[in-house]
Amino acid sequence: MYLKYPTDLPSATATVQGLPPPSTAPTVEKVVPLHPGEFLIKLKEDVDPDIWRHVKWDEDIHGKSSDDKGIYTGLEEVLKYLEKEGYIGSYDDDVLDQMKQHPDTESAEDYLYTWNDTVLGKNELGETIVKDVPLFGNEKVYQEKGGHKEKGKGKGGEESKDEGGKKEKLKKQKEKETQEGQGKEQEHQKQEKYQDDQIEKEKEEKKDEQEEEKEEEEEEEEEEEEEEEEEEEEEEEEEEEEQKKKEEEKEEEDRRAAAKKEQKEEEAIEDMFMSDAEKKARERHRIKEEEWIEWYHWLAVLPLFTCVVS
Repeated sequence: MYLKYPTDLPSATATVQGLPPPSTAPTVEKVVPLHPGEFLIKLKEDVDPDIWRHVKWDEDIHGKSSDDKGIYTGLEEVLKYLEKEGYIGSYDDDVLDQMKQHPDTESAEDYLYTWNDTVLGKNELGETIVKDVPLFGNEKVYQEKGGHKEKGKGKGGEESKDEGGKKEKLKKQKEKETQEGQGKEQEHQKQEKYQDDQIEKEKEEKKDEQEEEKEEEEEEEEEEEEEEEEEEEEEEEEEEEEQKKKEEEKEEEDRRAAAKKEQKEEEAIEDMFMSDAEKKARERHRIKEEEWIEWYHWLAVLPLFTCVVS
């Protein structure tokens, strides 16, 4: 049960079975928060069973709050009973609003208790403090000022025979849960560190691959440039050879033309002193010489022609 208003609180003057009734003297009932800004946060039963994940989130948003940390102390105690989990803490309004809106939160309400001022006698119970802890039930704790130093359950009025043992057991259970939670948190941190290391490793590998690809591309570009330069040089050499060949052919033609011209000049001079019979004999010799030259040319290219045909 959650105690939202003073009228929801159980009567602090209720009797406990096996104990004398409290004083009949006038009492003044008060409803006071255990600590200003202290709240009881109950989590839903179907959320992630690791409560420390939620607690870590809670501490993060409290740490980011700009309000006085001396007044709002943050997480104070983690509670667990069967399948129910929750915690007690002191928070400002902004942090509390965020906690209420969290999908894991079932409720977030003031953590209250009631107390009665009574006239104390030898056999009186003394001040009765009633704490409301919805996860564990309402608990009455009787102060040591009265004549009896016994404790009992508020619900049903049943007496607790071994309250000290229960508290010790709960304390050990909380310590165990705290240690387990710390172990889980350490394991979670290890996993996060491992994941971060893997991500960094993948980034480094990817970076190395990119550098290798870049180097390969640069090498390919250099090879292509070298091949292009070699091709250009070969083309230039071929052009130079062709130009040289043309020049040689032209020189040969010029030489032949000059020789022919000189021969004609000599023949013209000879014609002045030769008879017609000598001129005809010379012409026949020239024609025969040209025929021999032509035959010699065909004999030179015939093997080549034979290879091409075969």
